[in-house]
Amino acid sequence: MTWRLHLAGLVALAGYGFLAWQANSAEARPALAIALVCGWVGLGLGAWRVAESVQARWIVVGWAVLFRLLGVGTEPSWEDDYHRYLWDGYQMMETGNPYARAPLEFFGMDSPIPPAAAAALDGINHPDFKTIYGPIAQIVFGVAAWLGLGSLGVLKLGLVVIEGLGWWVARGVLRWRGWILVWWCPLAVTETAFAGHPDAIGVAGLAVILATWKYGQAAGSAVSGVFSAAVKPWGWVIAPFVVDRFGWKSAGAMLASVLAIYGWFLMQGSGAEWPALVAMSQRFEYNSTGFALLGFFLPDEWARRVSFGLTVGFAGWMWLRWRQGDRTLWPPIALILGVAFWWAPVVNPWYALWLLPSLAVRPSGWGVGVLVAIPLAYTHGWGQDAGGAVVSYVHPWWTRPAEVGLVIAIAVGAAWWRRSDAARQ
Repeated sequence: MTWRLHLAGLVALAGYGFLAWQANSAEARPALAIALVCGWVGLGLGAWRVAESVQARWIVVGWAVLFRLLGVGTEPSWEDDYHRYLWDGYQMMETGNPYARAPLEFFGMDSPIPPAAAAALDGINHPDFKTIYGPIAQIVFGVAAWLGLGSLGVLKLGLVVIEGLGWWVARGVLRWRGWILVWWCPLAVTETAFAGHPDAIGVAGLAVILATWKYGQAAGSAVSGVFSAAVKPWGWVIAPFVVDRFGWKSAGAMLASVLAIYGWFLMQGSGAEWPALVAMSQRFEYNSTGFALLGFFLPDEWARRVSFGLTVGFAGWMWLRWRQGDRTLWPPIALILGVAFWWAPVVNPWYALWLLPSLAVRPSGWGVGVLVAIPLAYTHGWGQDAGGAVVSYVHPWWTRPAEVGLVIAIAVGAAWWRRSDAARQ
């Protein structure tokens, strides 16, 4: 019954169309909420009682492309990180090393900067910090700048293409509900096609590993793992599992990939994204949960150390548990990342996209709950702004309880549904 699938697509499309209309207005954040609700309703209708077929899979992809095309041409007023991406792309194209200098050093300089790059420079938040985005992200930024300097639309189109290629490579691994989740996930649509966050590149790398892992391809898993990690450090979570399953040859392939990707910057005396990431981890806090709780009992510095230790300790414990079983099974990446997000000082909504590859092959109620709940982080500055314009990154008291409560509610609901479904059978 493909009519149900088309109906579901229309519901989601209506929400994304409204967001595209309001994206650059003062009502952007309420429109974002409406789009997310419509998107999840559409996804639910599409995943529920629609028989899988080749035709249905193509319909899902067709609607997913339409959703994303609506976002590509917009400029999100609820986000300003994209200015950094555009500036990094200009620096990558001009100097080959966007890590050399902080944007603040370019303010007031006499040397000419193209107007499109200057506009991006003016919009960068925290210009005193060097960039935190890895070399693979920088290559994408640079290519986008070469194709259209200062064009957010060109960059977002590239991200959408990379995202789609990742899921296409993984198509043989994904069952129906995993397929529709990755293509129609509202968080993926809004954070990639509308906001232009480069996490989609790293997620695509993990999606490729879904296929290489299934077919026992050691080199492909190793190279794709480093590709993913060279976007953001979340990608490194797969590394110990790849080495454990495929042996030290895969470790050699990883090392070679690291040298190939980072070598250019290391030869220039640059630490690439790591100095800025370390500085960020020591200073910032946003939308934290476990870390915020630790802050009631510990000084800030110690809370950061403890939260990091708890995250690494849990990851190590999960690795030890996994290696005692069948090591051809997909590792507990989602659970490790979920705990990392719980303890992290900074948890932006787009971080949750890294859960998608694991949830596509091993769905969980809590994981979907995180995807649904985490956009509540956009309630920062509630009551202190005019519509969508950001004036404060402080959350109202109810944001974190609402996020946690929604995750718990969806997890409980999913468990009840599975139990009821099993009883009916």
